[in-house]
Amino acid sequence: MSTTPVRGMRIVELDSLRAIVALIVVFHHVFKLFRNEFEASLPAWIFSMADFVQAQNHRAVMAFFVLSGFTIALATKTRPPINSMMLRDYLYRRVTRIVPLYYFSLAWTAAFGLAYGAGHPDFSVRTLLGNVLFLQTSVSGKGNWFAPYGMNGPYWSLSYEIFYYLVLPVVLWLLSRIRFGGERCPTMLVSFGIVAMFCGLAANLLVPSPFGAFTTLWIIWLLGYVAFGLRPGVKAFFLVSFPAAVTIATEAAFAARGLSSDTLSSVRDGSLIGWLFGVAAIWRGWLNIPLVLPLRRGLNTMFERIGRGSYALYLLHYPILLAFIALVEIGNLSALGWITAGGFFACFIVFFCPWIEGVSLVIFRRRRSTAAHPSA
Repeated sequence: MSTTPVRGMRIVELDSLRAIVALIVVFHHVFKLFRNEFEASLPAWIFSMADFVQAQNHRAVMAFFVLSGFTIALATKTRPPINSMMLRDYLYRRVTRIVPLYYFSLAWTAAFGLAYGAGHPDFSVRTLLGNVLFLQTSVSGKGNWFAPYGMNGPYWSLSYEIFYYLVLPVVLWLLSRIRFGGERCPTMLVSFGIVAMFCGLAANLLVPSPFGAFTTLWIIWLLGYVAFGLRPGVKAFFLVSFPAAVTIATEAAFAARGLSSDTLSSVRDGSLIGWLFGVAAIWRGWLNIPLVLPLRRGLNTMFERIGRGSYALYLLHYPILLAFIALVEIGNLSALGWITAGGFFACFIVFFCPWIEGVSLVIFRRRRSTAAHPSA
């Protein structure tokens, strides 16, 4: 994306977008845990606005999927994982990016859980093992085998991401073998995603499992992935619009028969987010419009640093909030106590999360002699 500034092989705008969606998730949890305090202390119109923002939590996670797909396409643009050497490099980078900090967060969750999780089944060894293997899903979804460990709700989406990372090389290898438009053929990838959506929906009706849920939402991740390489034109617009159109039509057909599906609603929301992102990525000349440039600079100034720690923020914030709730229940906090807690949490977001994410990469990702990649 040549129209966006790059620092240290990171696209600044992507970091800023990650920060915004991560902060929506964090605010959702803060709002959920302190809803009564918000309602009692805020004017009604501000409370309504805050309620609207926090309600976008699930859509924010869908946006994470789209951004993840785009980032992987960017990171593998010259080295698609379709042979043994490129596959090793791809898996090495995925493992060092995701796994160490994730396993650290499991220990972090267990440590904070000492303040609030005694005897809770989500802290069981069985649940821990399921999370170590990335098989956790939302407890409210069909086919749940393992709850997110230690009540750390954000964990549910990590298993989806890992599934998409692992299935991508298989699909790209298959496309390279059948030589249908090359290994990155966006039409075939979107087609695979649409078929996977229907197969996942059917699988979760017949034999619910985490894998049915993973495949159902795969099209959202793929929309971000294919958006990277599309050239402006009618074909590109149709391609990024097609999943949303199919999903909306399917949802309408369900509704006509008196049926509903929360999973299908998630796919619809994610497909619409993917469509919006895809259109913005394909016709990205708008980024250099004079009126847009100062807005970009302002957003990057506010959010870029937080975005560099967005993965750590996503993994680590909820146990802190739950531990704080446990402390509040022990006794009423003074105004100074609330201010101190708020200041600590702000420092955690702005300073600690970017630092721990950077440390994780420095420790677990050695310098390689191969071509440089964007941080992903």
